[in-house]
Amino acid sequence: MIDLVCLGQAGVATLPVAGLALLQSERPVLLAEGFRAGEMLLARLGVTATGRVDAPEQVLAVADPVLLAPRRSALVAALRDRAQVALVEPTGTSLLEAALAAVSDTVQSGRAGSGADGATAEAGLLLLEQVTAPQSLTPIRPLLLLMPGPDDVAALNSAYPLDHPVALLRPAAGALEAEWTLLSDTEAKGGIDYLSALYVPPLAPSLAGDPKPAHWQPKRWSIDPLVTVMAKLRGPNGCPWDLEQTHASLRRYMLEEAYEAIEAMESGDMKHLCEELGDVLLQVVFHAQIASESGHFTIDEIVEGITAKLVRRHPHVFGDVSVRDAAEVNRNWEAIKQQEKGGKAPESILTGVGKGLPALTKANALQKRAAKVGFDWPDLAGPVAKVHEELDELLQAPPAEREGELGDLLFAVVNVARVLGIEPELALHQTNAKFMRRFQQMEEMAAHQGLTLSDMTLEALDRLWDEAKKRELG
Repeated sequence: MIDLVCLGQAGVATLPVAGLALLQSERPVLLAEGFRAGEMLLARLGVTATGRVDAPEQVLAVADPVLLAPRRSALVAALRDRAQVALVEPTGTSLLEAALAAVSDTVQSGRAGSGADGATAEAGLLLLEQVTAPQSLTPIRPLLLLMPGPDDVAALNSAYPLDHPVALLRPAAGALEAEWTLLSDTEAKGGIDYLSALYVPPLAPSLAGDPKPAHWQPKRWSIDPLVTVMAKLRGPNGCPWDLEQTHASLRRYMLEEAYEAIEAMESGDMKHLCEELGDVLLQVVFHAQIASESGHFTIDEIVEGITAKLVRRHPHVFGDVSVRDAAEVNRNWEAIKQQEKGGKAPESILTGVGKGLPALTKANALQKRAAKVGFDWPDLAGPVAKVHEELDELLQAPPAEREGELGDLLFAVVNVARVLGIEPELALHQTNAKFMRRFQQMEEMAAHQGLTLSDMTLEALDRLWDEAKKRELG
């Protein structure tokens, strides 16, 4: 019996599953001459076609039923008197149909790992016959890869976590059967030999919509080594200091590292900034390790959560929403944020302003919230006049009331900064740094004169200050 398989001309997706099983069997395969597309397909299957009919049980691959006419195919004519030919019709279940059926059944049975979110496997499906580059992948969408090759699997390894679940789809009784495993275990499960398709569930299955391809590549540069080091520091025979730390004890370090990173940004020293950003990242990993030990969350949940949030709140990038400007982006952001919280309006417009924010930053945030409902000055003249008013009240206040009046003055100054579009915390931070530079210049100049600042008069100190200022300004 010679089985004749019609491959069709529409590509891998329309290949009959029954014919695929025959082609991947150990029987010799004979390819109709001049069928270039068939040669490429067999190459992807890892099948080498013979050049002659020399076996009683052979598979003949042709392009289309019309090519079976004796006058069009010398091969079929040669076979007419030698054996019975069985035709595998191209109208049978296609590879794509069988793959979708296999994956849908698996998802509905709850065996889909992180892809089992109750949605159909076809929702937002990215269908590929080849991965040209890791950048072509969209890990936030489910992926169905037909007839994957070694290069395709290598691309997946650079775009997905190695512990991400995948479904290996192979022919079984005229259909495809899915076997779930981890991406890292693909080779242990037989690699891609006789693999008809590979299904990869999305990294963020809860995302809504059908995102556009993004240049986001999780695990492209893995932080796993840092996570591993931190786990060891907190593990048995780890570091006593690290083992003593809690979320509360690390608060000061989070603030310190953030401010040191800001200083590095302002200095323009990129090497220093790289180092300081590493220190900030360490704080995130440190807190994630502590949380994972108590079963609250892991570093992967942090990454997946913020990634999902960014995609949800940028529908103009990952969806079909159009925006005119940054102001409309901000309005959409707030609207989506409210939807995520169940669509319920907060008890107060001020709800959500961080309690642990530095005072100037918190004052700025409170004023911005109030301004959203119209509680704001019409122009700059109002907050400037308020500063003068609060200054007068401070100067006239009795000692017991001066602290409160000073707070009112600072709040009014923050209002001026807000209207001018200046972040008051950063502005004061820069002024502190400027004062330190100039004062240290004064100390150096005094030392060159054999003096200390405490030995000098106020007039002499003023002259040194003016000189330090002049040097800094060039």
